[in-house]
Amino acid sequence: MRFRSMNTAVSKRDRRSPQRKALPQWPGLHMILQACDEFMELRRERGSSGTHRLVAGCATIGGHRILVLIHCQSAGGEKLRTVKSAQRRASEFRKCRHVIDLARKFKQPLLVCIVDPPAPSGRAAAGWHDVLELPEHLLSQWLLDVPIVLAVLTKRSSCNLFGSWLADQSLALEGSQFVFLARNRESNHRYRLDAERLVRDRIIDKTVPGRLNPASPVGTAMSHRLKRMLGQILGEVQRIAPDELRVRREQKLARIEAMVASMCGAEN
Repeated sequence: MRFRSMNTAVSKRDRRSPQRKALPQWPGLHMILQACDEFMELRRERGSSGTHRLVAGCATIGGHRILVLIHCQSAGGEKLRTVKSAQRRASEFRKCRHVIDLARKFKQPLLVCIVDPPAPSGRAAAGWHDVLELPEHLLSQWLLDVPIVLAVLTKRSSCNLFGSWLADQSLALEGSQFVFLARNRESNHRYRLDAERLVRDRIIDKTVPGRLNPASPVGTAMSHRLKRMLGQILGEVQRIAPDELRVRREQKLARIEAMVASMCGAEN
């Protein structure tokens, strides 16, 4: 598999289609690209409004060759769940499984990144927990014998993503918030959990200190810090045997279920 520098990474399809636009420099997307030594885009998925939803590529970070899947959250926040939105999420699951299959075929770790659009609404994007294809999506990760690393590079996100990705290691921005929605027969209750709380509950493994502003010197420092952290994490998880990876994924799911049960129980 060949790699090109992220500054000049152009696929053959790009050369044939000059009208294809370059990736937008969203803060989280810019941060993960800066953290890569090399990045070559494999494919991208656009939403109905033309915005990017999924970007897949192969990259190197700290000498580790990996597959990268970047999920771009919607700027519209949580919306009414319609048949069309469910179909869109199901399509995203299928695209994700294709990248998971590549990770399995080439025996390379999978880095999943969650990023925000340039002008987020301030509300967490809707989760994928209500999609019928979720069990198959989880099974494809459960059977994967290479590590999965989750990087949440957003200011706000949904706690549902921890039940959608069986990450062996995960990190998030320091001070970022995660929305948890507890439903009962009478009403819905929304909770905001900060990343530090999830670190204490061992849902997240590490946080990246600093503010998400790639144009500032602090933002540049964050990219270098993220690169060092990802390099260290990849070096650690690649030494774990496949059977141990499944044990860790099971333990992580148990902790997530315990957290959800505890918060739902507090409302009853």
